Amino acid sequence: MTGILLILCIVFVNKKINEPLKIEAQSQIFEVGIGDGARKIASNLESQKIISNRNYFLYYLWQTNSAVKLQAGKYLFSASSSIKEVADRIIKGEAIKEETQITIPEGFRMSEIEKRLVEKNLIKRDDLINFNYDSSGPVWDKHYDFLYQDCKGRWCILEGYLFPDTYNFPSDDLLSVDDVVIKFLDNFDKKTKLLRDEMKTREAVFITDFYNLPLKPRKVDFHDIVIMASILEKEVRTLDDMKMVSGLLWKRISIGMPLQVDATIAYITGKKTGEITRDDLKIISPFNAYLNKGLPLGPISNPGLIALDAALNPAQSDYLYYLSKPTGETVFSKTLEEHNRAKNLYLK
Repeated sequence: MTGILLILCIVFVNKKINEPLKIEAQSQIFEVGIGDGARKIASNLESQKIISNRNYFLYYLWQTNSAVKLQAGKYLFSASSSIKEVADRIIKGEAIKEETQITIPEGFRMSEIEKRLVEKNLIKRDDLINFNYDSSGPVWDKHYDFLYQDCKGRWCILEGYLFPDTYNFPSDDLLSVDDVVIKFLDNFDKKTKLLRDEMKTREAVFITDFYNLPLKPRKVDFHDIVIMASILEKEVRTLDDMKMVSGLLWKRISIGMPLQVDATIAYITGKKTGEITRDDLKIISPFNAYLNKGLPLGPISNPGLIALDAALNPAQSDYLYYLSKPTGETVFSKTLEEHNRAKNLYLK
């Protein structure tokens, strides 16, 4: 008789162990602290109504010889979790990974992005600035066509391709720079696919029917679009203004006129555009759009979709000059004389 009762008890307890706690409740997070013993964990689970009975939990640990295998961490349990499922997840250490959220605004430079990542303790200082993809490694193995076809052999750093967005990174360990870069590039790949496809379908039209840009022996490619977008992102604010400025800057290239963009000098010097001096305009650099004709060597910021769209779809106009009023409003001029009058009116 005693044996039968024992068997019935074991069957009953095993049934309870595999039975979910039937309550109307949302999933909840449960934390196992470092050094917490089985009895404390069982008691806390019961008090938070994650399990129905602490003794069933302890019995399962005894049955599986797992009391010393419980692992610290934060766990997410639903109301439908059974005692066995709860115990097994803690035994296996299937804790939720905490994440750090970081937002990268449009127009941030790579140095600014790195600073934000370092502040969040996601990477070490200079990890991103010194990163350079080559013929091996995780980034190379991803085969990003926008880097290989448009960038390889020219300006092959990541400026311009760290897509501005909100990202979630696991915060339990210091990430490798490859992990961070791949997250940015995967997002760039996804978000710009339609624009890149559009570029491929109208590449010839963009050259022959619009500006006949003097970039021989090669055509305008998507890397050029990224460079132009990186300038627009730093120069003006709205889509309409970006498209208008895009049109007049492509026009300057087509007539052999330097772009004369202050944002390129700010990129070289690290100054704000309002702090730039006449001497700064004379700095020898492939990024100096006052001394050199055509596009700078590479992107000067990391542009968003609006700027990329404006670079690829410029507005045609008779304008050749522009300035930004202190209010942020853009003033366009057709001639240098008009432009100088606008400068005297709005900037002095």
